[in-house]
Amino acid sequence: MTTLVTGASGLIGAHLCHELVSTGENVVALTHKTENSMLAAIPQGKCITDHCNIQDYELLELVIGYYRPDTVYHFAAHLPSTVNPDFIGVNVHGTANLLKACYLKGVKNFIYSSSMSVYSTPPVRLPVSETHPTEPDDTYGRTKLIGELLCKSYARAIRTVIVR
Repeated sequence: MTTLVTGASGLIGAHLCHELVSTGENVVALTHKTENSMLAAIPQGKCITDHCNIQDYELLELVIGYYRPDTVYHFAAHLPSTVNPDFIGVNVHGTANLLKACYLKGVKNFIYSSSMSVYSTPPVRLPVSETHPTEPDDTYGRTKLIGELLCKSYARAIRTVIVR
């Protein structure tokens, strides 16, 4: 079984790759960066690092087709702290590209990393639960909410899980 992790050069993605490898999973760490010190410590036998921009649908479809993952963890995103972020290109189009490629290549499980930013700031009530109204007040939060809606659109064909 193979697991693919997008955004593997980020903090959460890199830690997930470490954890998956430690449990014996074969991992493909997908990153747009050519070098990453966080991934360097992972033993290469169980973790392959590949480079792909999720905005490039043709390349993404080739990567998914080549590795044939059973599960995809989607952590790739431009964050509010990103210099010159392209929230629509990466967070919306990239997520749509990934979901389409996963659907066409028969991926069984898709785990999407959303954000607390899909809620209002400050939250309407505390504690914040999954039934809390989603009213993002910035572009990042809106694009993460659109990503959730895209996942729900594919939920009949791919088992999708949204993590906030």
